[in-house]
Amino acid sequence: MLTKGVLLATALAFIGCGLLSFFWPIVISGYIGYGLTNADSKIEMVAMYGGLEIGLGLFYLLGARKKAYSKGSLILIIMTVGGLTIGRLFAFAVNSDPVTSYTYGAIFYESITCVLAFIALSKIK
Repeated sequence: MLTKGVLLATALAFIGCGLLSFFWPIVISGYIGYGLTNADSKIEMVAMYGGLEIGLGLFYLLGARKKAYSKGSLILIIMTVGGLTIGRLFAFAVNSDPVTSYTYGAIFYESITCVLAFIALSKIK
């Protein structure tokens, strides 16, 4: 039950953010504070925040629907979302500029997601 819940919730979060970034990158970039000043920056936003998140979300969804993919999907969540968490915490620690609710929310979501994914993974035989 926990495995399916973690995978489904993470899939929906990634697919939802991915679709928003894919079709309306200015919304996400504005919220984060990124300036999309040229075609390269727009393409990068659509590819990394859109395409990559959609692809990861679909794999997490596959893990929620097919037991054979559950373990691999949980491991991928721990690695990808864990990497985001570590990167954010490091950057937060070395950055003297103030941050917004975006960073606090992302750290909170990513930390909880990693812990839950790790617990779910530990329960798989």
